[in-house]
Amino acid sequence: MQKTLQSKSRYPYLEVKMFTTATAFPSYQEALEFCGSNYSDNDIVDVVLKKTLEFIYTNPKPILDPDPICIIAIAIMKASQNGKKTVTVLDFGGACGLHFYLVKKIIKDIDIKWVVVETEEMICAAKETIKMDGLFFSSSINEAINIIGTFDVVHASGSVQYTPSPEETLENLIEVAAPIMAINRLPLFTGERTVTVNTSKLSQHGPGPMPANIKDREIRVPVTLVNVGELEKILLNKYSLESHFSSKNMGAKLGEHSIVGANLLLKRKNN
Repeated sequence: MQKTLQSKSRYPYLEVKMFTTATAFPSYQEALEFCGSNYSDNDIVDVVLKKTLEFIYTNPKPILDPDPICIIAIAIMKASQNGKKTVTVLDFGGACGLHFYLVKKIIKDIDIKWVVVETEEMICAAKETIKMDGLFFSSSINEAINIIGTFDVVHASGSVQYTPSPEETLENLIEVAAPIMAINRLPLFTGERTVTVNTSKLSQHGPGPMPANIKDREIRVPVTLVNVGELEKILLNKYSLESHFSSKNMGAKLGEHSIVGANLLLKRKNN
């Protein structure tokens, strides 16, 4: 029997009580005009790069956040079964490659080739300064395929919902045809498709403390919430749900409808 994401009895974290006063917008473009920027914002790029450099090169014993490192580590280990010596990973929205660095701290006996797909602005900043064996940067899924060829794992953490069309983004990731997908911090929404705005502090982006001499400020970016049933139709057409758990980074109500973050591990069907 096919697993489902919709059952509130089986997935109790679909029930949350904290409310958000987020405003709905008619379209992604109108939300973007209201925000003035998205994740291409130069300040976000600058802060994330500086934080990542500090974290990687001056932090010999990093504290590992189990959300979402556990599920991507499991995905890689599953992909390495049957004696596979090298595992290839497409990391959609992987910023400056922090997840690669953390996974390599955990998994030392598997060769990993990892391509981060990011905005042009983030890629230009990261590829000149972040140098690790097995890590590559790309501005598109097609370019990532040209670099590596085929992928064993597709990973996306907290990135799909910030694209203009999460549905199209998921379809594109599914078309990569990786045997394993790990989709982390994906908002499951019980209402109809809604475009709204996520508000955060600049200092919340990237690992660790705010770099010196950078003033903190509010960051607003468009976010599209897709109904959980629609997400099922897209994901479970070609993949089966292997396991899932709630993400501690997300949980609110928009009107009468819940928004919760989920970490999903999916396996591609044989048909």
